[in-house]
Amino acid sequence: MKTIQFNWQKYLGLIAAVVLGSLSVGCVSMSSLQTARTLPEGQSQQSFGGGVYQSKMGEGENTVEANLPYVEYTYRRGLTNNIDWGAKVALGSYGADLKYNFISGDQFALAAGLGLGYSSYKISSGGADNEYTYLDIHVPLYLSYDISKSFVVYASPKFVQRNGSGSAESVGLTGLTIGTKLGEKSGVYAEATMFKGDSSDQVTQYNLSYFW
Repeated sequence: MKTIQFNWQKYLGLIAAVVLGSLSVGCVSMSSLQTARTLPEGQSQQSFGGGVYQSKMGEGENTVEANLPYVEYTYRRGLTNNIDWGAKVALGSYGADLKYNFISGDQFALAAGLGLGYSSYKISSGGADNEYTYLDIHVPLYLSYDISKSFVVYASPKFVQRNGSGSAESVGLTGLTIGTKLGEKSGVYAEATMFKGDSSDQVTQYNLSYFW
């Protein structure tokens, strides 16, 4: 008699991507959810979780503030042993990135990357609907230190060029993500992110995600 086992992790990723992609209200997620090490060629990793996204963009009467809980699904795959790519969907926003690892020691690793993020949403004010659309270009560095195989701390300083259209304004943001990875093949990412612009523009994000 054969025993059929249900691989819930495989279907969790598919369900998460479909559900999140169908939602219309979103924010451009600033999460990293990765260390400086790349996935080996042909191997993949998924994550599902969420947190809180807070932002303040513009000044005076043009200030737009957001304080949103969100959920997020990510997928990563190794292209070569030192290059991997990833994609994410978070409440109707989408992102993709590429990462190159150029230092991979026994404990310390360093990498650089390039990413894109897109989001579009409407805010009603005074009887009018204002549409805010953002295209983000991310230029990050990734640093990580392996305390053990299942306990890694990481940091990701990055510059983000946020290009706005509609009622949204364009702005350059610089910031930092600090996080930890608990687990080797599966486990938890926990991280905090903060970005600031030239004026009062500010983005803060907290994330807790399960990976497998």
